[in-house]
Amino acid sequence: MQNKFACDVSDFGKYGILRFLNGLTAGDGLPNYRLGVVWYLQPDERHNGAGRHTSYLFPAGRDDRAEYWNCDHNLWHGLRSIMLGENGWERCVCCVRSAGILPRGTEFFDWQLVYVQHLPQEVKAQMRDHWLRRARLAMQDTELVYLDPDVNLADDGDMYSLHGTKYAYMDDLRAFWDCGKSLVFYHQRQGLTQAQIYDVALRVEGALGVCPIPLRLRRGGTPAFFVVPKPEHRAVIVNRIGRFMAGPWGGLFTRFNCEGGGCVYEAGVPI
Repeated sequence: MQNKFACDVSDFGKYGILRFLNGLTAGDGLPNYRLGVVWYLQPDERHNGAGRHTSYLFPAGRDDRAEYWNCDHNLWHGLRSIMLGENGWERCVCCVRSAGILPRGTEFFDWQLVYVQHLPQEVKAQMRDHWLRRARLAMQDTELVYLDPDVNLADDGDMYSLHGTKYAYMDDLRAFWDCGKSLVFYHQRQGLTQAQIYDVALRVEGALGVCPIPLRLRRGGTPAFFVVPKPEHRAVIVNRIGRFMAGPWGGLFTRFNCEGGGCVYEAGVPI
């Protein structure tokens, strides 16, 4: 995650999912899960045009952006107010926290972790272990944890490369899973395919013993969000995902079913 991505359309998708799964916007009378967000915060990069998917916040001509507003108008207005600089906010993750985009009581972790060139691997390992321990401590009172890497879930062998801090790893998922947390994580890849979604799901199932539920946003580079519910949370979370997809959000997302030896389109926007 980088500050320049705050309020991007992928943020609208991710916070929409979290607000619904937490129970804030589900309206089902079922338990509200205490939410935590782990931002893999990186310095803003200036060499590319990423972070410009914000037109959904600005009606133009006959396009009133109703397809977004109808999904969660409070979320839409909240992100728009940050983009417009209202209340002195700037476009950053701290402003998302301050604006009350996520439910009251949400825990946040936004420590930066950056490697410099030629740093010995043992030092990188110490830095990353310390970062992960602090993240786990920050999430100790939560039930549903969202992991927000800058890019995606990568192979553990990339962990100590120069840009290894931009990714989440299976060891990260295990660290929170073993503490009793249900998980949601972000996975972005240019031209992300159904086969690649299935590959990630298989890796997660092999590591955690639970097949995740992938939700692919059909906007802003089509990132995927993998929901991995703990057995004690599964019934409520699966119910909420079904209702999420049956409402206006189903016009922006595709849900996949990766159980039973395949990964098939199940609901939402056709592939």
